[in-house]
Amino acid sequence: MGETYRGYQITIAWNSETTGYDFIITPPDNGKIITSEDSYFYDYNAVKAAKVKIDELFK
Repeated sequence: MGETYRGYQITIAWNSETTGYDFIITPPDNGKIITSEDSYFYDYNAVKAAKVKIDELFK
């Protein structure tokens, strides 16, 4: 599962160790990848958290 937000690619993946969804953010220039520190029970919560993280980059 993935989508693009503000030019950044968001990928959501299941983490069987934490039994939750993690996000991976890839910047448009394929620079440093950002990963979630926490796992989320629902995939849409992981997407929302990734968007918040991306928005923080623009502050």
